[in-house]
Amino acid sequence: MPWRNGGGDTLEIARDPADGGATAFRWRVSVATVERDGPFSHFPGVARTLVLIDGAGLRLDGAHVHHTLASRHAVLTLSGDEAVECRLLEGPVRIFNVMVRSPQPATVAIATGADLDVAADRLCVGYAVRGTLAVTAKAGRLVVTEGDAFAHATGLPFTLRPLDDAVGVVAMIDAARLA
Repeated sequence: MPWRNGGGDTLEIARDPADGGATAFRWRVSVATVERDGPFSHFPGVARTLVLIDGAGLRLDGAHVHHTLASRHAVLTLSGDEAVECRLLEGPVRIFNVMVRSPQPATVAIATGADLDVAADRLCVGYAVRGTLAVTAKAGRLVVTEGDAFAHATGLPFTLRPLDDAVGVVAMIDAARLA
C-alpha cells in the first residue's frame, strides 16, 4: 500500500486487529520502501522501531531525534508523536518497521549465522530478509524463504535458524503492555 504522504510504500506483514484501517491497530509489522526524502507519517501514541534491511541508509531529524541509519541491520526506536523528516543517504531503502500502541516499544532481533532462541512470553513476527529461515518450536518446524514472513503466538519458545547465509529479523511484542 502507498504511504499516506506519498514518500514510499509498505508491505504489511501482520497487524492486530487484522481488519483495522491505516491507523487503527494495536500493533503492526511491515516492510517499507522509502523512495524519497520527506516527512515520516505521524502515529500518535505509537512506539516505532525501524531496522534498515536494504539500501545505503537514511537520516531522521526531529525535535528529539537526530539519527542516521547507515549500516545494514541498524535499529532505531522513536515516538510516532514526533514530527520527523527523512533524508535518504543514497537512493531508496527498505525498512523493517514495527509499530506498537504503547510507550514500551517492541524488541527486535536480527538472526545472522547462528540460531536465535526466542522466549515464550512474547508475540513474535519475523521476516526472511535474505535466504531461508527454519522456525522450530515444540509444535513443529516452519521453513520461511526470502520475502516471506511468519507469526508465532505467545506460549511456546522457538528457535530461528538461518540456513546458509540467510538473514532474518524478528519483532517481539509484549502484548500485555499494549494500549
